[in-house]
Amino acid sequence: MKDRFWLKALAALVLFSALIMTAVVLLYRSAVTPEEVSEELSTRPIPVVVEHRSKQTGTYKVVGIVVDPEGVPVPGVRIEAYVEGDNPSWVTDEDGFFSGTLDQAGSLVIPDRASDPREVEVDSERLDLRFVVAELCPFTVHVQDESGAPLDQAEVDFSVQTGHGTDSADALTDASGDALFPQAGCGVAQVHVHHAEHSSKRRRDIDTVVEQELTVTLVQGIWLRGQVVDLEDQPIHEASIRAGDSRAYTDQEGSYQVKVDPARLTEVSARAEGFRPASEPLRLPADAQEAELDLVLERAREVEVYCAGLPNDSCETVIPIMCTHPWLPLGPGCESGEPTVCECPNGQGAVRGGGQSVGVSPTDEVVWLDFRIGGGIEGRVTQSGVPAPCTAIATYVPQSIGDMTKGLAIIRTAECDPDGNFSMLGLHPGAWMVDLRAGQDMSGSSRQLPFVQVADSMVDVGEIDFDGGGRITGVVVDGLTGQGKPGEAVVAVDSTPENPALPRTATGISTSEGQFILMGLDDGDYDVFVGTSPFQKVQVSVVDGVNPGELVLESRGADLLDEQGFHLITDEAGDLVVDTLTDGGLAQEAGLESGDRVDGVILFGMDLEEQFPDYNLSETVLGSYDGPGVSLKVDRDGQEVVIDL
Repeated sequence: MKDRFWLKALAALVLFSALIMTAVVLLYRSAVTPEEVSEELSTRPIPVVVEHRSKQTGTYKVVGIVVDPEGVPVPGVRIEAYVEGDNPSWVTDEDGFFSGTLDQAGSLVIPDRASDPREVEVDSERLDLRFVVAELCPFTVHVQDESGAPLDQAEVDFSVQTGHGTDSADALTDASGDALFPQAGCGVAQVHVHHAEHSSKRRRDIDTVVEQELTVTLVQGIWLRGQVVDLEDQPIHEASIRAGDSRAYTDQEGSYQVKVDPARLTEVSARAEGFRPASEPLRLPADAQEAELDLVLERAREVEVYCAGLPNDSCETVIPIMCTHPWLPLGPGCESGEPTVCECPNGQGAVRGGGQSVGVSPTDEVVWLDFRIGGGIEGRVTQSGVPAPCTAIATYVPQSIGDMTKGLAIIRTAECDPDGNFSMLGLHPGAWMVDLRAGQDMSGSSRQLPFVQVADSMVDVGEIDFDGGGRITGVVVDGLTGQGKPGEAVVAVDSTPENPALPRTATGISTSEGQFILMGLDDGDYDVFVGTSPFQKVQVSVVDGVNPGELVLESRGADLLDEQGFHLITDEAGDLVVDTLTDGGLAQEAGLESGDRVDGVILFGMDLEEQFPDYNLSETVLGSYDGPGVSLKVDRDGQEVVIDL
């Protein structure tokens, strides 16, 4: 599956907006309740989805070259053909060339390296193929126990986001505790390590340009056991369990057991086919010996969703599509495909996506989103005047109470054709931010266009060349070490917009050595910040297309508990309880005491646990937010006390 890094930047901006706009939802619940689907759509025939796979036969000659990002031929690279019933492959010679024949239509890929293009369809003779492969940064993961002794037979899952896509591989450690990844690309990686006798551990945002070795220490951990059942108390087989960094599956009796590290455990979640996922907060003291937690899953109600007015009535280009309670703008994402399938609440619900919404009655099995409107955006993408492969992402953030039926994030996507043209039909009227990404995996260059006002006709944004447009460059550094920090979402927002409701915006992700580039900006003043710390802003002026110099942003990398200096555990009743506090820490100074029972988190005056019991937003804030405006609602010896952190 593609790692869509651009979603991280977008999520940082949308989540911050969501925290503020949720208060509006609470006051105007009726404003987010959608109307029922029209009678015309409710009786519309369900499309028959036919999988089109070419079965042309014949002899197709293929000739090509593999080069690195500098254009230097790369020998020894394996190219594999995917055709029905066979997988022939070839290896590039010392000049980087390969050649061969296919006896039927298929596709060519480089399975061991991230490349651009990622895949080439072959249904005719191709004599001019060219693959660009990512630069290699061979990587070694050393796995050891708490005493420093190497652990063999540990399973290491490794993936790295490069400028040409995502490399993924897995390996077992040898007797020295080493797992080798000689074909790893250069970029931002994550490592997930599992061992039968130890708790699992995940490491994210590893810069393989700076680090080529990583030591992972697995602790013995403790056994977490429990059972997963349905509402009739019947066991659920093969439910997946996630507890901290560890994973497990239930047996025939619905029972599971998994080794967990108490220090990395905040909640336990369960998923099973045909059921709605569920999670429970669980924080354990560091000296815990074992723990038990049972989970109950509600049987899912699946609803098929089609998009009238889009090609083949498919919702593939609409993200996210969510099925929610009628008055909530957020809910679980639906499974993309043809058709799109949503797990909806029992009873009344609402499907939202792409700027449209529809009510779901208790008996609905199929619903339609209506995109049969005249608005849209089209354009052409080039690089140095040459058509570029790209993806266009259009985002609309609701501007009024009337827009709240559409959800807090409205996103549409479109792939460019070979001539660089893109087109998105059926867009909700209003101002859209268009983000253009070059490359097959949306991981290359990017451009953000000024807001495009859509009405009832197509808007042509013209030709956009990736060598133009204003930009802000900089680096994100770790607030503790001062080293460049990859994988951080960076956002720039116009600080003096002509229309305050529609500020110009750019987003990006810091890459190797913490470097980031925000592109496609008009001249003007911008507030730039790391997405997880929206109140730590730096003002930057873009003049003649560039900012005066490299910008340095600091990422503190701390959650609320670390920042404030306190530790939580879950007691026998399942409640969160303050365990220890750092002497002289901010939480202690604010009046928090050991033994306080946490009843909820208040964000900007809104009790999240009370208003959104199904979404566990309190845990989200506790684990990933370190900004201002947070209060804890605690029970202290039977009295409610509010602690302003």
